[in-house]
Amino acid sequence: MHSTSVLVCAVLVCLIGGGTCLSGSSGWGRCPQPPVQQPFDFNLYTGAWFEYQRFSVAYEAFVKCGKAQYQVQRYDQNTGGPILSVTNSGIKELKIGDHTIFRKNSSTVGQATIPDLSQPAKLVVTFGGQILSYFARGDYWVLSTDYNSYALVYSCTALPFNVGYFDVAWILTRERGVSPGNLADLYQILSDAGVNPGSFFTVDQQDCDLPDMDMRG
Repeated sequence: MHSTSVLVCAVLVCLIGGGTCLSGSSGWGRCPQPPVQQPFDFNLYTGAWFEYQRFSVAYEAFVKCGKAQYQVQRYDQNTGGPILSVTNSGIKELKIGDHTIFRKNSSTVGQATIPDLSQPAKLVVTFGGQILSYFARGDYWVLSTDYNSYALVYSCTALPFNVGYFDVAWILTRERGVSPGNLADLYQILSDAGVNPGSFFTVDQQDCDLPDMDMRG
């Protein structure tokens, strides 16, 4: 069977089953198009952000203490746009009762770019080498941020022929485990765009110290 057909069949099973296979939210048709932050200054956005809430996604299974670090690496010679380094870190931990099955550092490194400088809040993030980055890439849309305390980020992956999509969102904070004061407003931004904020869960940001893990922020 053609790989696209396999993917579509798998997606249909996920969608019919509630869309829990790959992410905490899914739907039929095209990706939602929530409005992004205007204007957006990527220089103010760089630095450390901590996951306060996120949708459930397979690649972050069992990860607590989620943190993202963004820094400008260089500027693209053709577009003049920034190329940002992205370092996602956390602790991958599984407990059953009082017994810890595993607990270890988790870290991935990638890059973020701005394909269209007229819409700087619509970034694309890639992970892995030159070959893997083709597959491990996704939109990173900053829907709302004050740069100093909170950010709302959205990403959506469209399926072949726009039969459906999987999406994910994050609420990030500059301080670990501190709830944004405008949480209800951030939920409303997603709801107005047809994205279900009920898919959020609060990320455990306690007991985050492990050797060789930079948690300074």
